[in-house]
Amino acid sequence: MWPGEKLGQHLRLAAGLRSFLASPLTFDEAERQLRSRLDRRGERFLAVVRELVYGHAPSPYLPRLRAAGCELGDLEASVRTRGVEATLSALAADGVHVRLEELKASSAAFDSPRFLGRALTGATSGTTTARRRVVLDWHGLSEEAANELLLYGSHGLERAPLALYLPGLPGLAGMRNVLINAKLGRPPAIWFAPVEAGRAGDSVRSTGLAWTARLLGTRLPRPIPVPADRVERVASWLAEGRARDERRVLSAFTGPALRMAAAAADAGLDLDGNVVFATGEPLTERRRRFLASVGLRSFARYVTAESGVIAGACPEARTADDMHVWSDRIAVVEGDGGTLLFSCLSPWNGKVLLNAELGDTARIEHRRCSCLLGELGLDTRLSLVRSAKRLTAEGVSVLVTELDEIVGGLVERAGGRPDDYQIVESREDGAGRVTLFVSPELGVEDGALVAGVLDRLRAGEPSARLAGALWERAETVRVVRERPRLTPGAKLPVVVSESSP
Repeated sequence: MWPGEKLGQHLRLAAGLRSFLASPLTFDEAERQLRSRLDRRGERFLAVVRELVYGHAPSPYLPRLRAAGCELGDLEASVRTRGVEATLSALAADGVHVRLEELKASSAAFDSPRFLGRALTGATSGTTTARRRVVLDWHGLSEEAANELLLYGSHGLERAPLALYLPGLPGLAGMRNVLINAKLGRPPAIWFAPVEAGRAGDSVRSTGLAWTARLLGTRLPRPIPVPADRVERVASWLAEGRARDERRVLSAFTGPALRMAAAAADAGLDLDGNVVFATGEPLTERRRRFLASVGLRSFARYVTAESGVIAGACPEARTADDMHVWSDRIAVVEGDGGTLLFSCLSPWNGKVLLNAELGDTARIEHRRCSCLLGELGLDTRLSLVRSAKRLTAEGVSVLVTELDEIVGGLVERAGGRPDDYQIVESREDGAGRVTLFVSPELGVEDGALVAGVLDRLRAGEPSARLAGALWERAETVRVVRERPRLTPGAKLPVVVSESSP
C-alpha cells in the first residue's frame, strides 16, 4: 500500500471511530434494537439477499439459486409463508449452500459489496488454513455491541471489569472486542496478547485507533505481549480482583485460557468467583471442569471472523456450551452430516453468507428459558459445538471430536490437563500419520498411551474399529514429548494439520 493510501485508510478509520463512539449504547437501547431486529428478521433477510445476492451479478450464490429454479420472487414468497429457517432448509436440500473449502479458496468472492473502506480489515486466525481477509463495518460492530451488552446483563456482569486475552492485528478478535466494549462506554481495563514478545500485532493501526479514541475522550487499551512462559500475568490480574472482593471477567480463546488456568494452579493463585468467556475453540465439559478447578466460572461464546457473534452462553445452561443464537443477526440450519449452515440477516456483515458452512456441527434446539435472553425471544439454541473435520490415515477416517475424547480422557486419567496434549495430522512418504504432542511432565509411558488410543478405537463404532486395527498394523499413532503449539492466531487447537518435508 502506498503512503498516501495508508494515510487515507487511517483518516477513514478515524472518521468512522468518531461516529462510532459518539453515542455509547445503553442497556435499554440494546434491548430495543434486539427486539426490533427480531420483529423484522424475515424482511432483513430478504433485504440482504435482494441487494447483496440478486442485486450483485458476481455473487457466487446466484448460479446455485438459478440452478435450483429460485428467483427473487420465489424466495420472497417462501420466506413470507414458511419463514426464514424453513426456506433455508429447502434451499440447502436443492443444493444452495457453500462448502467450507470454497469459502476458504475464494474468500474475496464472498466479501460484501457494501464495504467502502470505512472499517477495519484484518484476517482470520488461521487455525486450520491460511489466513483470509475479513472486514468489520462500524454498523455491524454496533449491532454486535448490543448483543454483547445483553449477554453481560443476562449474567449480571455488565459492570464487571473486563480484560482481553486475545491477539492483536492483523487478527481481528482482539480489536473487535476492544471496539465493541468501547461502544458500551466500558473499554477493557487491559488487553493481554497471547503471542511471543514483540509480536503483539499491527502496532501502527492499534496506536492510531488508540490515539484517535483518546482525542475523543475514550481510552482504548493497546495489546501487551504475553509470552507463553509469562501467562501467569493474566491470572494475576484476575487474582487481584479476588483480593479486592471484585468479580472480574476475562474474554479469551479457550486454549490460552486453559494455559492461564494451569499457570494459576501452579502459582497457587486464588481465582474463585471470576469469570471467563471462552471463544474461538469448543468449551467442552472436560475443559469447563478444569477451569472450575481453579475457581473460574466459564461460559461459551460462539464467534467466527466471517459471521461475527453467533451465540452466547445461557445462564441456565444444561451443558458446558449451551448457547442462545443471536437470531436477530444470524440464521442457522442443519446441512449434510449435521454440518451447520449459516446465513447472515444483517446487511452490515463483512461476508455475505447464505447457507455457508463454517466447519462445525452442533445440536440445534428450539426452546425458551426464563433467563433474560430467553425472555427477549432468543429461543434457538446451540450446544455441543464441535469441528466437523475428520482425520484420515490408512484410508479410514475418524472424527476429530471422537479422537479428542479418547486422547483427552487418557491424559486426564494420567493426571494431565486439557492443555497437555495436541493431535497433529501429517503425511510422510504418502502415508498418514497421527502424532500426539504430549507434555514432557505427563506421567504416562508413550507406549501405554498409544495402546490406550488404539484399544478405545477398537471398542468403538465400525469405522473406528477398522481405524484401530489398520493404524496399529501401520504404526500410524506415535507420541512426541513436546508442549502443544499455539497457532499463528494464538489459538490452541486440539488437532492441527502439518505438512512434513
